[in-house]
Amino acid sequence: MSAATARSVGARLLRRACTRGAIAAAALVFTGCATYPERAEKALAQYRSGSFAAAVSSFEDEEVTTSEFLAGAEVGMVHLTAGDFDAARLALTRAADAAREAEEKAALSLIDGAETLGTLLFNDTTKTYVGEGYERVQVHTALALAYLGLGQYEGMRVESRRANEVLETEEKLYETSYRAGGLGHLISAIGYEMERRLDEALIDYRRMVEKDVGLELAGPRLRELVDLFEREDLVDLVAPFEPTTPEGATATVWVLGAMGLAPFKREASLNLPTPVGFVRLTAPQYVSRSGAGLLRVVLPDQGETITCSLVEDVDTIARENLDDRLGWIAARTVARAAIRATAREALRDQHGDLAAFGVDILTLALERADTRSWLTLPREWQAARVPLVPGEHTLELVTTTGADVRIGRFELEAGETMFVFARHVDGRLHVHPIGGRRVE
Repeated sequence: MSAATARSVGARLLRRACTRGAIAAAALVFTGCATYPERAEKALAQYRSGSFAAAVSSFEDEEVTTSEFLAGAEVGMVHLTAGDFDAARLALTRAADAAREAEEKAALSLIDGAETLGTLLFNDTTKTYVGEGYERVQVHTALALAYLGLGQYEGMRVESRRANEVLETEEKLYETSYRAGGLGHLISAIGYEMERRLDEALIDYRRMVEKDVGLELAGPRLRELVDLFEREDLVDLVAPFEPTTPEGATATVWVLGAMGLAPFKREASLNLPTPVGFVRLTAPQYVSRSGAGLLRVVLPDQGETITCSLVEDVDTIARENLDDRLGWIAARTVARAAIRATAREALRDQHGDLAAFGVDILTLALERADTRSWLTLPREWQAARVPLVPGEHTLELVTTTGADVRIGRFELEAGETMFVFARHVDGRLHVHPIGGRRVE
C-alpha cells in the first residue's frame, strides 16, 4: 500500500468512526477517564469493611460499574459473603448471561461495528466488558456454590459443568493447560457427598487428581472411594495417597474458604517519539494484594486442628491468562498506532503541523489499557474435609492472619454432611454453616 493510499484509508476510517458513533466513545474516555479500580474504590472499601448493603448499592451504580458482567459478579460476591445465597444466585446469573450473550454474538458475527471500530481507533475500554476467561470460569463456580448453599444440587451440577466447559475452551484457545478447575469439581463432589451419591463424587475427585489440583484434599478421599467401590482400574492412580477418615467417622463437615482478594489491573505504558508523531503503547498488568493466609478448622473437643488445602490459586491463574492474551492486546495497540499515524499525515497535509500536533495529543490521551477486572473475587480458594463420629461437635475457624470465629456446637447424624462457607477479607472472617443441628 502506498503512503498516499494509507493516508486516504486513515482519513476514511476517521470519517467512518464519526458516522458509526466511535467519537461518542472517545467522549466517554475524556469525561470518564478514571479507571474502573478508581471508580469502584468506595464500593470495594465498603465491601472490605463489611458494609454489604452499601457495597451492593455502590456496585450497582452505573457511574461506577458500566459492565453488566462486572455489576453481576461484584454484587454476587458481596451477597455470597453476606450468606444470602439466593440473591447471589440472581446477581451471578446476570453476569453469566452477559458473558454468554456476548459469546453467542461473537459466534454469529453480530458484534456491533462501532464497538469494534472503537477498539481499533481509541482503546480497548470502548468494548463491552464480559470478563476474562478465568473470570467467566469463576462466575460459574461461584454460581455452583450459591446453588449448593440453597441445596439445589441440579443447578449446582449444571454450573460446575459450565465452568469446566469455559475452562477447556480457554485452554484450547491458547493451546495451554491451567492448573485450574479444582473449585468447580470440588463443589460438585461436595454436592454429591451431601446427597450420598459417592459413586458420582468419585468422578469429580478423579478429575481433580488427574488435573493436579487440590491433591492434598482430593487424593486421600479418592483413595477411600476407590477402595469402597473396589475400582481396580484406579489403583495405580491412588497409590500415592493414604486414607484419612478415622474408623467410625461417618459424618462429615466440609469447609470451603474464599481467601483474600484477587489481583487488580493497572496500566503499563510507554510513549515513543517517531518521525510520524508520538506512539503510545499500553497494556494491563496485574498487581497482587497481600497474602490470604491459611484457613484452619479447630475441633476443641478433640484437641485437633485441620489446615485447609489450596484448591484454586486465582492470583496465579489470572496472571497466566493475561500473559496468554498479551499478544492480541499488543497487536491491537500497534494497529491503532498505525491508523493514527496515517491519519496524522493526512491531517498535516490538509491542515498543517498544528492539526498533526492535535493528533499527537489525542494519541496520548486516548490510548488507555483496559484495567477492568472482578475486584471482589478471592485471591485463592481453600478447603478441608473434616470426618467426624456422629454426635455433638464444636467447630471454630481461625486464620494465620489472626481472624477467629466460633461457628458453634452442632449435632451430626451418621452419614450426614454439613457444609461451611467462609469468606476472609482484610482480617474479617464471614462464616455461614449449612446443615447439621445447632445445639448451641
